[in-house]
Amino acid sequence: MPRKNPNLLFILTDEQRFDTMLAYGNKAILTPTLNKLSNHSTIYEKAYVAQPVCAPGRSTIYSGLYPHTNGVINNGVNLNSGIQLLPELISNDYTKGFIGRTGNLSTSDGKIAPMRGLDSTEYFNLPPEEVLKKQNIHPIDGSNYTNIDRVNLSENQSGPSYLAEQATKFIRKHQNEPFALFCSIYEPHSPYFGPLNHLHDPDNIPLRPNVLIPPESTKPLKNKMEAAYFEKHPLHGTEIPINGKPQFRREIMNDERKINHNTKEGYKKIIANYWGNCSLVDRSLEKIFNELQHCNLYDDTTIIFTSEHGAMLGSHNLLYKCFLYEESARVPLLIKYPNQKTKLPIKNPVSHIDVAPTILDLLNQPTPNNFQGKLLPLDDKQLSNVIVEWNGWNGGSGGNFVCSQDATKDPYPEYLAKLSSKDAGLESLLQKSRTIITPQGWKFTWSSIEENELYNLNTDPFELTNLAFNNSFANIIANCKKSILAWQENTNDLLKLP
Repeated sequence: MPRKNPNLLFILTDEQRFDTMLAYGNKAILTPTLNKLSNHSTIYEKAYVAQPVCAPGRSTIYSGLYPHTNGVINNGVNLNSGIQLLPELISNDYTKGFIGRTGNLSTSDGKIAPMRGLDSTEYFNLPPEEVLKKQNIHPIDGSNYTNIDRVNLSENQSGPSYLAEQATKFIRKHQNEPFALFCSIYEPHSPYFGPLNHLHDPDNIPLRPNVLIPPESTKPLKNKMEAAYFEKHPLHGTEIPINGKPQFRREIMNDERKINHNTKEGYKKIIANYWGNCSLVDRSLEKIFNELQHCNLYDDTTIIFTSEHGAMLGSHNLLYKCFLYEESARVPLLIKYPNQKTKLPIKNPVSHIDVAPTILDLLNQPTPNNFQGKLLPLDDKQLSNVIVEWNGWNGGSGGNFVCSQDATKDPYPEYLAKLSSKDAGLESLLQKSRTIITPQGWKFTWSSIEENELYNLNTDPFELTNLAFNNSFANIIANCKKSILAWQENTNDLLKLP
């Protein structure tokens, strides 16, 4: 008999874009666990994040509020005072646990979040220091473990494997009571190296048609600057410092790990490694799901799988996140509702803003009146627009655009000076925007400095042709702007758009 209060297993990965499993059209990647899950899940084929960067994306998932409302408009910014996150909103009838990565999210008083309302927590990207030392794993930089130390870990020593161990212990311990377990996995986040680098043959990696296609003239200057950065710095992972000491990363870049991402062969290798990290996640999930089966809890447990944002991986000549393109802003979203036995694809666009109210509804919990989302649909009859925010520089003084390291320099680097003045470059990096995705397939980004973009995703799914400055689409743009303004009024978004 189904439980009155079904269990929740919420799984959040980091930087896993939508096309990383069979349910989203990828027939080459090895993710058998997620493929099996999708066969009896609701598959939201066009799920978008609230903002494609770590803390803002997570803040919406956990709070049910957009970044501009909850306060986390950038990495390194705390939640507004009084903001409650999901664990606080789930009653104490549930045993609530959190295992894994917080993703730079913190409360108004600077404490790790989520924390309040949880009965047990274990925060980590890598396995804890004492675990690594017992396995004779020493920090690459000689003093502190960092995310780059992942390259020295075997599959069994990895973060996903350790998380699976802790999750199975939690499930076993609390199998006779209702529980809500939040599992947050660092992989497949960059750097794109891991123990399963060789699982996928780079020669068999299909590249999206927009890989290594530089941004066209009508696209935002910041995109051109970022693409130019990667052309200038072609070796993946060698230019970003660790603790201010870039030589540590260079020291571990042996010949095998030096990947030139200005070539198709280079991106195939990067993607093969990235897929390997996705497979690493998949193998850890198999252990967790097997424990649910062993405890006879699988059918009664709601399982939600998603990611906080994606990654460009060469599309538009870009590598990381922080862009409004599909590769960065669109993620997998699978929900196995209690006792769901068949696959249910949902083709209309949905947003992470709807995850929190859906979770509370599934757990028979009241939904706060201030939530800005709604229940995720169970059919394609509901037609709703999706809004994705971008709130500027992101990530504190360094910014999350890697070209920002050069954009603030004096003298202004020659490769950036070929594109614009320093002032114009900084203005583009600092711009804010609101992007709307309509059920009809239009995607319009309204920029605070009018570096606008418009794509017809039905005919141009790889966003190669920006229609924003084509007068033939003036009515489409006007309607999109009208919808964005209505959303801003409804959500009290104070960003002034021209």
